[in-house]
Amino acid sequence: MKLKQLSILLSVFIFSTAGFSQEEELSSVFSSKENSLFQLSKINANKQDNIALSLQNNVYVRQIGNNNNSNINVKSINVDVNLNQLGNNNVVDLNKSGQEINQFILQNGNSNVVTDFNYKSNNIINSNYTQVGNNLNITSIGSNSISEQLIIKQKGNAGSVIILNK
Repeated sequence: MKLKQLSILLSVFIFSTAGFSQEEELSSVFSSKENSLFQLSKINANKQDNIALSLQNNVYVRQIGNNNNSNINVKSINVDVNLNQLGNNNVVDLNKSGQEINQFILQNGNSNVVTDFNYKSNNIINSNYTQVGNNLNITSIGSNSISEQLIIKQKGNAGSVIILNK
């Protein structure tokens, strides 16, 4: 009986201590009206920043077929990447950075490859690559004012486009 009373008393003491410590922590954060408003404005600003970033960064990958592979690594404030692979054994390797990246890639066929690398571009990049056929290859490395509005359309079989920008 005494053991039961002791355990109840100990439980009450633990819960009241935990409640008290939380109250002390909250009261120090909201110690003044100015501090309270500042803390609430920081929370609201962080939520708005997260919402804005999540609305501006989109990467869509649609793969229909077998053994399609995509490696997409983009670094930007505003990203809109749309990749469609329709067929088998298609590969996309995309590694870009820029102020804004808008990229559309369509691979319709088999064994098509897109390799697109640019590093440290401070410009808006709008690229559109379309491959319709088999064994087509697009390789673009680097960036300049011409490549930032690049549209490439490949049709047929066994073709290659290689772009080296400086």
